[in-house]
Formats: sequence, C-alpha cells, structure tokens
Amino acid sequence: MRYLLPAIVGATAIMFLFYFADQGVLSIAAKYADDEPELTKFMSDMGYPKIGEWCGEFAASIIKRAGGTPPSGAAIASNWRGYGTTDVMPHVGHVAVADRGVPTGATGSHVGFVTDVDLMNGTFILESGNSSNIYTTRKISCFSFRTPPNNVLSALIGNRVPSVITALPLSRASIKVYSSVAASPDPDDCGQGSLDTDSHGENDDSGFSGP
Repeated sequence: MRYLLPAIVGATAIMFLFYFADQGVLSIAAKYADDEPELTKFMSDMGYPKIGEWCGEFAASIIKRAGGTPPSGAAIASNWRGYGTTDVMPHVGHVAVADRGVPTGATGSHVGFVTDVDLMNGTFILESGNSSNIYTTRKISCFSFRTPPNNVLSALIGNRVPSVITALPLSRASIKVYSSVAASPDPDDCGQGSLDTDSHGENDDSGFSGP
C-alpha cells in the first residue's frame, strides 16, 4: 500500500507531461492575444501582415505555421469555404466560416478555428482574429466547417483526448490550459451586417477588437 500513492502520483505526472508536451499551433497562437507586438510579428513572419479586417490573415498565419497551405485569397474569409474537406459538424481544429448570406469570394464573412463544441446548446467556441475576443461563442447552424489535412490538423491541436460526453476530440483549449473564453453573447452570424466582418474598408491595427 505504501507504494501505491507514489505510483499514482508518478502516473499522473507522466499523463500531464504527455498532455502538455505538444500544445499545438492554436494554443501557441492564442497566447499572442495578450502581446500585440508578438502577434503582429507572428503574422508578418508568416507572410500575412495584420492589416484591415484581419481574420483571414490570422487564419492563414496559423495554417501556414502548422505546415499547411492557405487557400487563394485567404484574406477574404468566405474563400476559406474551399479549404480542406467539408464536415457537417464542428470538431476541434476545424476551420469555421460564417454564412451570413455572403457568397464565396465576397467580403463580409468571418473565419476562425473550432476549439470546443457544445452540441447540447448548438454552439462552439471560435478562435479568431479581428473579434471582440480571441475566443467567442458561436452558433453551429450559422457556420460551415472545413477539415484541414491530417498533418495540419495534428499540428493545430497537438495532443488531444476524446470527450466522454460528446465523443468529439478535445484540445487544451477545451480544458482551459490557456486563456479562458470570454463571456460574450453570440454574434448573429446567420445574417448580413454581423460583427467581426472581413470587409477590407479600413485598417484596424488594434488587438482583438472588431469593427
């Protein structure tokens, strides 16, 4: 019995080391939300400077850092509907594109990454740039979802474990390893004229603040 507790402690320590050994690109990029110069440098280094309504550039920077190739015209959020493969339901690491009645190739949409899913309430947590917070709660029904190639997806979310409740993969975003999700109302992503659009009418070099 005297060896049981040390064994449990040792196993727990190994488990946590395994979980946190590879944070994934989404986790690393999220930390830039509190460091504007670092965020600007990261996006510039990836070849997608933080200018205008920059959600598309932020998504492109993350995909490129994960070893992927962003879609043509990545600065326009609606162009991300052609990235990867279609999935009718969100999973952690998926690219999420707001519908908003905006045709592909036109401005006015919004793009980011799924970091948590709540099927019971029909919502998910979006990690994105040019938003009121790097994390916002969104409605599943207002978005389309794209699955990145397997190698890119693995780089995005790092180590992950299945959820015993939803059977969806979880990342450390889901278990609150980094910044907590802001308590904010759902933007109306189903209609035009919504928050956090990607219309490139003016420069916005502030932090994670929408237009």
